Amino acid sequence: MLKRKEKRKKKLKEKYKAIKKTFVYRTLGLLSGFIIGYMVFKNWEGVTFVTIITEIVHTLIYYTLEKIYEGK
Repeated sequence: MLKRKEKRKKKLKEKYKAIKKTFVYRTLGLLSGFIIGYMVFKNWEGVTFVTIITEIVHTLIYYTLEKIYEGK
Protein backbone atom coordinates (compact mmCIF):
# COMPACT_ATOMS: atom_id res chain seq x y z
CA MET A 1 0.00 0.00 0.00
CA LEU A 2 2.82 2.38 0.84
CA LYS A 3 4.53 1.73 -2.49
CA ARG A 4 1.32 2.56 -4.34
CA LYS A 5 1.06 5.91 -2.54
CA GLU A 6 4.70 6.65 -3.28
CA LYS A 7 4.22 5.85 -6.96
CA ARG A 8 1.12 8.04 -7.12
CA LYS A 9 2.97 10.87 -5.40
CA LYS A 10 5.88 10.54 -7.82
CA LYS A 11 3.52 10.60 -10.82
CA LEU A 12 1.84 13.76 -9.53
CA LYS A 13 5.22 15.43 -9.03
CA GLU A 14 6.22 14.55 -12.58
CA LYS A 15 2.90 15.84 -13.93
CA TYR A 16 3.23 19.17 -12.07
CA LYS A 17 6.82 19.50 -13.23
CA ALA A 18 5.71 18.98 -16.84
CA ILE A 19 2.94 21.56 -16.42
CA LYS A 20 5.37 24.11 -14.96
CA LYS A 21 7.88 23.50 -17.75
CA THR A 22 5.16 23.86 -20.37
CA PHE A 23 3.91 27.11 -18.83
CA VAL A 24 7.42 28.60 -18.71
CA TYR A 25 8.18 27.45 -22.26
CA ARG A 26 4.92 28.89 -23.65
CA THR A 27 5.36 32.16 -21.77
CA LEU A 28 8.93 32.63 -22.98
CA GLY A 29 7.87 31.76 -26.53
CA LEU A 30 5.03 34.26 -26.40
CA LEU A 31 7.19 37.04 -24.99
CA SER A 32 10.09 36.46 -27.33
CA GLY A 33 7.79 36.38 -30.36
CA PHE A 34 6.13 39.58 -29.24
CA ILE A 35 9.41 41.39 -28.52
CA ILE A 36 11.05 40.33 -31.78
CA GLY A 37 7.92 41.23 -33.73
CA TYR A 38 7.82 44.66 -32.13
CA MET A 39 11.51 45.23 -32.83
CA VAL A 40 10.90 44.49 -36.51
CA PHE A 41 7.53 46.17 -37.12
CA LYS A 42 7.20 48.82 -34.36
CA ASN A 43 3.42 48.33 -34.31
CA TRP A 44 1.84 47.14 -31.04
CA GLU A 45 -1.55 46.25 -32.51
CA GLY A 46 -0.19 44.32 -35.47
CA VAL A 47 2.37 42.44 -33.41
CA THR A 48 -0.25 41.59 -30.76
CA PHE A 49 -2.58 40.20 -33.43
CA VAL A 50 0.14 38.16 -35.13
CA THR A 51 1.42 36.82 -31.79
CA ILE A 52 -2.06 35.71 -30.72
CA ILE A 53 -2.77 34.03 -34.06
CA THR A 54 0.63 32.31 -33.99
CA GLU A 55 0.02 30.96 -30.48
CA ILE A 56 -3.42 29.66 -31.45
CA VAL A 57 -1.99 27.91 -34.52
CA HIS A 58 0.88 26.40 -32.49
CA THR A 59 -1.58 25.12 -29.89
CA LEU A 60 -3.79 23.55 -32.58
CA ILE A 61 -0.80 21.89 -34.23
CA TYR A 62 0.41 20.53 -30.89
CA TYR A 63 -3.05 19.23 -29.98
CA THR A 64 -3.49 17.60 -33.40
CA LEU A 65 -0.11 15.88 -33.21
CA GLU A 66 -0.87 14.62 -29.70
CA LYS A 67 -4.15 13.11 -30.94
CA ILE A 68 -2.43 11.53 -33.95
CA TYR A 69 0.31 9.95 -31.81
CA GLU A 70 -2.21 8.89 -29.19
CA GLY A 71 -4.01 6.81 -31.80
CA LYS A 72 -0.86 4.90 -32.81
